[in-house]
Amino acid sequence: MTKVPNLSIVLLVTAILLGNCKTLSMQEKVLGQTNPHSLRKDPECGWLADTTGYIPDPVVLERLRSMNWKTYSWKVYLGCWCSDSRKLVPAFREIGNSLGWKEEQITWFALDMDKKSPEQMELKDNVEYLPTFILYRDGKEAGRIVESVDSNLESAILGLF
Repeated sequence: MTKVPNLSIVLLVTAILLGNCKTLSMQEKVLGQTNPHSLRKDPECGWLADTTGYIPDPVVLERLRSMNWKTYSWKVYLGCWCSDSRKLVPAFREIGNSLGWKEEQITWFALDMDKKSPEQMELKDNVEYLPTFILYRDGKEAGRIVESVDSNLESAILGLF
């Protein structure tokens, strides 16, 4: 005769395992308005390192350096799961570091696979594809870069002017 495990023990072990999985996934997932430091805690965003090795085109970078960036700000919409975000967001950060952009000039939003966030700012900003970089001058949209670029990101940024 086969011995059946006590049902209460099976239920207890199942509850513990499911509870731990739910807690882990809630702690790891970063959605909505965020910052690069918080994003790196999301295992899907491990690619968002402090240094990327990306080297912006020095000629384009020099033209961008001549601009007065104090009147500009950015909104960046990305998906940790998105291959285009994985390619362009680290390059964007490297360009920003090279140009001396301040953290407060960039507002970050992480979206889920349905391209949604708790704040739903993506609806207000009409974001359909990721990543989306929206440039603002004095609080008004001046242009945007959506999903991909033809040559390099710094040239696309320069093209907004």
